Amino acid sequence: MSRVSEENNQSKLALAGANHVIMPDKIGGDYMAALLTVPDLIHFLGNLDWWKDEISPNVEEVDLSKVPEKYHNKTLAEMDLRKRTGCNVIGYRDENGKQFINPDTSLSLSTQGKLIVLGSGESIKKLNQMFQLD
Repeated sequence: MSRVSEENNQSKLALAGANHVIMPDKIGGDYMAALLTVPDLIHFLGNLDWWKDEISPNVEEVDLSKVPEKYHNKTLAEMDLRKRTGCNVIGYRDENGKQFINPDTSLSLSTQGKLIVLGSGESIKKLNQMFQLD
């Protein structure tokens, strides 16, 4: 991971081996612009805190290679996470890095993929218990 001040230096750091190149000034500028254009969305996202109380909203990443074998190669419909835990699946990244936003419930999930879920602290806790991730 590396920090850069000028955008034209990003590619140089990537060539040098940095997996992530951060531009704090750009991030700050983007954040200020978002506060002006979509303040309620920014407020919502700013309150995603897994360390607070049980009702705080949170986004969590689930590495499917770490879940019990009985959940391997299932579809979202077969897992029924919303009903069983209260979590909403908002994204999926397959083994090739392809991202799916709000994936269809018929999508077959690879054990090398990752789920992105949204839920309260309580529902995330249920999800972790279901997948024995604690």
